[in-house]
Amino acid sequence: ATRAVELRREGAADKRGDAHARLIDALASLARHLLAAGDAAFADSSLAEAESLIPRKLPAGDAWRARAVMLSRIRASLEQGRNRHAEAIAAFETALRALPQPKGPAKRDLAATRVQMLVRLGRSRLALGQAESVATEAAECEALVGLLVGEVPHRAIETLRAAVLANEGAALVALGQYVEAERRFGSGLAILAAHTAPEMEDLRRQM
Repeated sequence: ATRAVELRREGAADKRGDAHARLIDALASLARHLLAAGDAAFADSSLAEAESLIPRKLPAGDAWRARAVMLSRIRASLEQGRNRHAEAIAAFETALRALPQPKGPAKRDLAATRVQMLVRLGRSRLALGQAESVATEAAECEALVGLLVGEVPHRAIETLRAAVLANEGAALVALGQYVEAERRFGSGLAILAAHTAPEMEDLRRQM
């Protein structure tokens, strides 16, 4: 908090330079910590100040785009935690629009970030009855998970895949497609069982 105050003073004289960027980053970091600590009100205050400092026209460079995406993701998490799903959806959609498509040297990180956001977006969509959107976005999620094969640990990929299947299954139930929903849930449960079985076996050996 003290560092944020110091950077606020520097940033006042440097609206688009390094001091201004550091102030936004400090406020965003503070908001994340407050959110993790369960202090939504103060997290909202810090985040709102950071959001107000983002220039309407972003300066050139990936750093400012990444900064804008970061703030939208924090906003989405905050609103989702408050069960304000319409606001969470708007924030997730803003972040997804700003996030580059997964290609080039950063393909792995961009794909992982995008699928994580789509999964969380799906939860808010389901809460508001937007099952068709969730079912449609599941195809993109599956394609993104495919891009991660061989790039990240297998367990992380399967965890993402299980989350996608859970969202898709819930969406299909809401759409009345019960047979397909059962298949998605079954596949997701099989993935979870495959991960927990070795851990249970290790526990049995220790006993």
